[in-house]
Amino acid sequence: MAGNLLRVPNPFQLTAPPAWWLRELALFDDRLVVFPSQRSMVFVLARRAVQSKGESLHDAKGVTQNPDTVIMATNRLVRVCEILPGVIWDMRVFAKLAAHDIQRLGGPRTVADRLDAMDVRKRTGIQNDQNDEIAARARDGYKVYKYKTGERISLTPSGKHGRGDLHKQAVSVHVQKPTAPSAPLIALA
Repeated sequence: MAGNLLRVPNPFQLTAPPAWWLRELALFDDRLVVFPSQRSMVFVLARRAVQSKGESLHDAKGVTQNPDTVIMATNRLVRVCEILPGVIWDMRVFAKLAAHDIQRLGGPRTVADRLDAMDVRKRTGIQNDQNDEIAARARDGYKVYKYKTGERISLTPSGKHGRGDLHKQAVSVHVQKPTAPSAPLIALA
């Protein structure tokens, strides 16, 4: 087996990843290691720490240490993710790792800038949507107000400002009695 599979106890008797997959893992990133979890039926994928001590143990009294954290602290590792054993030993794992790897995406500063730009685009989109909705409601409210006051708004541009003309229409409060038609009606047989 390759050097990226840690030899630790395997309490759940998980089948080790295939040798070709471990070779691909070493080619993908030689600092990545995999080992069977001591707490659940998964493999832990971790990276060898370069600029830190790796995972650190807590010093809370009366609280037991996570055995996976103990292994990572002993070997100076930092957790990347957990992998379910079985049929997923294929290239999809590497594609997902590449899409989420900070170093491959240009480093921490570049990733932070990308995330900030995504947040700005999202906030701008939400603000634009809200502004559009406010403007639509304001137009509708203005039209309803003008309609209720008996005014009509012509939306055809006229004049030098390009605004519509405002036409007042008298509202009659007197109802006239209908008159008889002046022309004789023609009845069809």
